[in-house]
Amino acid sequence: MRRRPFPFNYFTNFASAKRLFLERGSYSWGQLILVTLFLLALVVLPVPFFYQGQTSTNLALYMPRVNKLLANPKLEQVAKTTPYTKSGYAFKGKQVLLTNRSEIVGVNLDKQDIASHKTAVSLNNNSFVLKDKGVSYHLFYTKQFAPNQGKLKQQLSQTWFLRNKAAISFSMMTLVLNLFLVTNLLFSFGAAFFLWLARKSPALTINSYKEAVGLMVGILGPATLLTMIVEFVKFDISLAISIQMIAAVCLMLVVYAKTHFNEHYLNDERIGNR
Repeated sequence: MRRRPFPFNYFTNFASAKRLFLERGSYSWGQLILVTLFLLALVVLPVPFFYQGQTSTNLALYMPRVNKLLANPKLEQVAKTTPYTKSGYAFKGKQVLLTNRSEIVGVNLDKQDIASHKTAVSLNNNSFVLKDKGVSYHLFYTKQFAPNQGKLKQQLSQTWFLRNKAAISFSMMTLVLNLFLVTNLLFSFGAAFFLWLARKSPALTINSYKEAVGLMVGILGPATLLTMIVEFVKFDISLAISIQMIAAVCLMLVVYAKTHFNEHYLNDERIGNR
């Protein structure tokens, strides 16, 4: 069998469970690390595409206290009864609508009011301020989500998401990367460790830890491609991780059924088929 150069040999090995096993030792450590990084990139790739198509989000996931304050009926009433034009609102002076030790809601709140509270919502003439857990966002109103149209909470949430979409996408990419990094390392290097422990058994012909890792990384490839496709169709982190691990385990069982992780078994099978 003609051996193709890397990385083509990695992908062509997907075509056969036997080739996944027989080619387990054809990769160097550098190539195995490179493939592992490539597989991580595949599962992260759908994240920016998913957020690019989103126009709104659940603000409670990021600022739960602000999300609650935006439902204040007094704030909604002020936003609807005050005239709003292309140049913004025409609020006159400061107005505090709700305040306690940690929260404040109002109109034209000054910096001191916002700084002295952990959670704050302030409607200004041309902009609004949202503060939750000590993090403040000073954002300008948009024509697309004007605060006097529809529910104020929804309009401000969509404006916040529009301005912070890139940051949210990046943070989600980081989260997905870390989660899949842990699961992939556990599967590729953890499962390989147990195969390596059984290397002296006559039932297996895996001679080194690198061969065991090569087999696991090879098995993880088709499972990761399937996971990426599912993520593009329906983005759900827990679903994606579950699909990847289930597919990888099923493929590992198929490879074992075809090869018994033993080259002598394959040779005996070839002789028996002649």
